[in-house]
Amino acid sequence: MHETLTKDEMVIFEGSALSDGITIAPLYFLNQHSYDIPSFSIEVNQIQGEIERYRKALNSSRHDLKKIQAHLVDEGSKEGGEIIDAHIQMLDDPMITVDVEERIQKMMRNTETVFRTSMKEYEEHFSAIDDHEIKQRLLDVKDLSQRILKHLHPEPSEEIKVDKQPSILCDFEIKPSLVAEMGADEECGFIATMGGYSSHTALIARSRGIPLVAGVDLLSIRRLDVKCAVVDGFEGKVIINPTEEVLKSYREKKKLLKQEEAIVEELKYKSETADQHSVEVFANIETSADIKRLLGSDVKKIGLVRSEFLVGEEQISSCDEEAQVEIYREFFYQAQDYEVDFRLFDLGAEKECKGRSSHELNPALGCRAIRFLLKHNDILKTQLRALFRSSLKKKLRLLLPLVTDVLEIREIREVITEVHKELEVEDLDYNDQYTLGAMIETPSSIFMIEHIAKEVSFLSVGTNDLIQFVFAKDRSCPHLTRGCDEYHPAIFKMIQEIVKRADKCGIPTSICGDMASKRLLIPVLIGLGIRNLSTTPRNIPIVNKIISDTNYSEAIRVTKEILTQESSLQVKRLLGLK
Repeated sequence: MHETLTKDEMVIFEGSALSDGITIAPLYFLNQHSYDIPSFSIEVNQIQGEIERYRKALNSSRHDLKKIQAHLVDEGSKEGGEIIDAHIQMLDDPMITVDVEERIQKMMRNTETVFRTSMKEYEEHFSAIDDHEIKQRLLDVKDLSQRILKHLHPEPSEEIKVDKQPSILCDFEIKPSLVAEMGADEECGFIATMGGYSSHTALIARSRGIPLVAGVDLLSIRRLDVKCAVVDGFEGKVIINPTEEVLKSYREKKKLLKQEEAIVEELKYKSETADQHSVEVFANIETSADIKRLLGSDVKKIGLVRSEFLVGEEQISSCDEEAQVEIYREFFYQAQDYEVDFRLFDLGAEKECKGRSSHELNPALGCRAIRFLLKHNDILKTQLRALFRSSLKKKLRLLLPLVTDVLEIREIREVITEVHKELEVEDLDYNDQYTLGAMIETPSSIFMIEHIAKEVSFLSVGTNDLIQFVFAKDRSCPHLTRGCDEYHPAIFKMIQEIVKRADKCGIPTSICGDMASKRLLIPVLIGLGIRNLSTTPRNIPIVNKIISDTNYSEAIRVTKEILTQESSLQVKRLLGLK
């Protein structure tokens, strides 16, 4: 694609922005050296020694992963910790334990050879299956097997040595544990050919604030004479050999971002625009640790609880009601007087549920969210029972995920009625007061708001899925990026329609997707009439500052102009991105 550059030439690669941030640094290509592993026969009297060596490698891998998990949890990334926990659990999978030990005895080869052969067969079998969950599982297995192999046969030359210097790490597919292992004081960025927004790698990168861009042609980049590069995780761009002007611009952006972060830590901003137009900022919560970050802030409400992250997979799949009761009691205790919009389990698609997930041709359009709950009645009823039992002193607000039809809401109400009757018969204390809300994430729900509003008391717009369904684009596919993003006029027109219909019904609406934290989009959302934004605790100070810097009348003017554009490229230019 590109010939070797002279020192003055610059090339820009467009990709998919999976995690915000900017890194300016040299490139470091992973796995660029061949990884030679010895292969030889063993004698019968060596079998047990090889098995013991394998078990030692598994124990060392477990020790590594537990350290990484503890590090993530300490940082407040429970979601990242759970992803690494899944890797730890895989170490007990018979595929990893029993099968490999039996093969060592049958093949009479050294452990490295046997293990690599076993993993290669696994990869070949499942790589042909076009399924998001399988592909994510395959990446996790590759990640884990690479760790085990390095303990079996250490290769010092393959270790990443960034020496605390800024580095941009590049690979065909970035492993989740690599992002998790980076030190908090290491300035880094990631570029990948493969990877989607909902991948484990992207989830950990976002939780740690590390820029990640996927869907990039690394083969073309490797042909270039690269002196320096910029990873722009806000726009999804990789800039090779930036000019002095571009470099200066990005250094200034980084400087401003750091200054802004320092300022917002010291100052509190009112949730209103510069011309005193009120905009409320709520918190998206995954763990009780997230609530602790709100204490002392001006946040009045938790606008979204991602309950599938609050509760472990084991407690969900096994329908452990008592375990859930304890988790919710502790959560409501921590939440104190905050009003809470508690979303029921949003399972299916990329969020697997042990023993309940079915492999579908298109999981994003399959049995997920409210459909999953209505199909798996035991999981739904267990969660509802636990919530009603644990919220005796709270006003319970239940948010239903991915509502597409009024009948789904009515079915949930019927299940709630059943649950209340059961708890009454069992003579258990429970909260019989609740209100329902609906996640607006599909075109069908938008055009049925007048009817949905008769069934619920509040609406929450999940922009991540809305973008996916408006463009009929799986957000886990990195190559489907061009023009299909949050800057497209179609998305703004959809949000405008939501606001118009919700206002007509007099029903409160909030935005809880990633758009609620995008600095250039917040003024546009305000101009569209959005009055409530819900974002992660980490983003709240920045969001408040952006609101306070926004002039409402100017936001309306710019938004009107944006609605007349015909592409995301035009909108980006209008906002000063291109």
